Amino acid sequence: MQKSERCQECPLSSNCRYYWITGSHYKGYPGFLCPSSPFEKRKFKPKEELKIQLFWIGSCEELKSTADLALSEMKQTLMNQFFYLKSIRHERVQESLIKISSLTFITPVRLPQEFHSPLALTAEMNDWYQKWYQTEFCLKYDPENPAQGEWKSGPYIRMESTGLPTRKIAIEGHTGTLALSQPVVLSSGWKEIGLGKTNCIGGGKFETDHSI
Repeated sequence: MQKSERCQECPLSSNCRYYWITGSHYKGYPGFLCPSSPFEKRKFKPKEELKIQLFWIGSCEELKSTADLALSEMKQTLMNQFFYLKSIRHERVQESLIKISSLTFITPVRLPQEFHSPLALTAEMNDWYQKWYQTEFCLKYDPENPAQGEWKSGPYIRMESTGLPTRKIAIEGHTGTLALSQPVVLSSGWKEIGLGKTNCIGGGKFETDHSI
């Protein structure tokens, strides 16, 4: 309520749903994602359709009815543009285990120099999701001999910042391929939501070769 006070300094942050679902105001990893492609079209002609995907991580699913209500009560106007809401459909992402030997990032991801192993790629996010949102994502590797990776990086990319109501976030970093020295097993859910702190707006999406 105090415009001059930062989220991290607010005495009510521990009970704040916004602070929780945004991962401590984007200090960590948000539990609400809208990972549309940063390359998608921005202008639509009459009768054209736009499909928007929203992901709720773990226990954040309890707030999805709030989003349904907000969409339904927008009076068919979004950012001063007329639209007609055709339908809202809920699906649960079907997870499986995949064994991979490489990751190819198709949208920029930050700090590729830290991605020397699958543990460094996902451990921090995995721990955050488990602690804050009670997820059960899986990452399996041999702790005595973790797979090392060879990162083949593309050029550094910085895209236009996305204007969120409370924060501007820039998708930036590198695309490229991480080739692993030995296979690693992880949840297929990571392919759906991406890796890194910009996955909430479409950063860090990757493809894999997998054998399971």
